[in-house]
Amino acid sequence: MSVQNLANIIIAYKAQSGLGTPASGSGATGLEVTASPGLSMQSASITSPLLQLNRQTKRPRAGSNQVPTSYDTLLRVGTLDPAIAGVLGGTWSAAGAFDETDWGALTITGTGTVLTFASGTIVTDGIVAGMFGRLTGMSVTANDGVWFPILNAAEGVLTIPSGFLADNTSDAAWDIEIAPALYSPSPYVKTYFTVEEYLGDIDRSKLGTDMQFNSLGFTCQADQPVGVSLGLAGRDLSLLASGSSPSFSSPTFNDGPALVLLDGGIYVKGVKEVDITALNWTNAAAVGFIPVVGTRTSPDVSIGQFALTGQLSIPFEDGDFFDDYIAETQISVLLHCKEPDTDEFFSFYLGNLAYAAHQSPGGGEGGQIQTLPLYGGSDDRGAGFAASAIVASTSFGA
Repeated sequence: MSVQNLANIIIAYKAQSGLGTPASGSGATGLEVTASPGLSMQSASITSPLLQLNRQTKRPRAGSNQVPTSYDTLLRVGTLDPAIAGVLGGTWSAAGAFDETDWGALTITGTGTVLTFASGTIVTDGIVAGMFGRLTGMSVTANDGVWFPILNAAEGVLTIPSGFLADNTSDAAWDIEIAPALYSPSPYVKTYFTVEEYLGDIDRSKLGTDMQFNSLGFTCQADQPVGVSLGLAGRDLSLLASGSSPSFSSPTFNDGPALVLLDGGIYVKGVKEVDITALNWTNAAAVGFIPVVGTRTSPDVSIGQFALTGQLSIPFEDGDFFDDYIAETQISVLLHCKEPDTDEFFSFYLGNLAYAAHQSPGGGEGGQIQTLPLYGGSDDRGAGFAASAIVASTSFGA
C-alpha cells in the first residue's frame, strides 16, 4: 500500500477569473508551509427535533458544505503577494518613479526625518503613509539606494522615521522610487481562489474552489523569521481521481530566504515611542456561510467583517501607554521585514490603531512587563491616516 508522505505534498493557489470558474494549468503560486491543518470538508447537520420512544434522536443528515483551511508559513518576498491581495481585497500598485521635475528641489532636515520638496503633488500622485521609497542622485551619497518608510505624506513634505537617512542640503537633481503598495479599497473587492493540495505519493489532489482568504496573522520576534498564518474558506472540495492530478502545472515557488523583523515600532503622531521586540496580530473575519434554499453551493453568501486585533509586550518605564489607552490615542505600528544581506523587504503599516486594554502583573521580582492589546480598523474621526487599517509595501517588482 502506498502511504502519502507529508513531505511530498505540493500546495499551490491561483486567483480565479470569477465565482464558479475554477482555475487550473500554469500560473499558480506554490506555498511552502510548516505542518498545517490543510483543506477539510465540513457539513452542517440537519437534525430532527422529534422525540423518540427509545430516547435517541434521529441520525443527523448532511446539510450545506463548508471548506475551511489554514496554512502556516514564513514571510518571503514574492510568495505571499497574491494571498495578501486576496486578504486585503486590493490590487498591488506598480512601482512609481518621480524626480525634481515632479516635486521640485529636495532638502532633508530633522536628522533625516523630514523631506521637503520645493513644489509638487505628492498626495495627488497617490503617496500615502505606509509606502516605502528610495532616493538616488543625492549629494549625500549615504542617502542613495536606502528603502525608507513614509509615516506621513502631505503636499511638499514626507515624514519618515529616524535612522534611515541623513540631513541633506537642497538638491535640484534627484530621483525617487516608490515601492509597489497595497491597501484595502472601498468598497472591498472579493477575489476567489482555487487551492490545491497535490498528494504526490498517491497521485491525487484535494481541490478547493471558490475559496476566499479570511485571515492573515503574523508572529514577530526579534532576529527570527516572521511567521505567517493564512486562513481560507470555501464551499466546495473535490478529491481528484488518479491521473487527473495535479490541477496546477509547475507552480512557481520562491526559494528566497525568509524575512526577519529588522525594524519595528509604535508611532504616536509620527514619533517612535518604543521598539517592538515581540508582536502578534491577526486580520480575521469570522467567515460563515448562509444556507440558501434550493442549493448547497449558493454563490457569494459568506458573512463576516474583518477585525484587526493583536498584542505586544514591552517593559514598563512610565505611564505614557496607560495615558494613551485612556485617551484612545491614535497610534500606528510599522513592521519592516527585511532580508539582512539584501535590499529585499516586505512591510506592513497599521495606521488606525488604538490600545484595547492595559495589563501588567503586580508583585514579584525583575522588570515589570506591560501587555498592550491592540484593535484597529477604518477611522472616521479624521485622524489624517489612510482609510485602510493596513498598508502593505514590498520590493517585489520594484
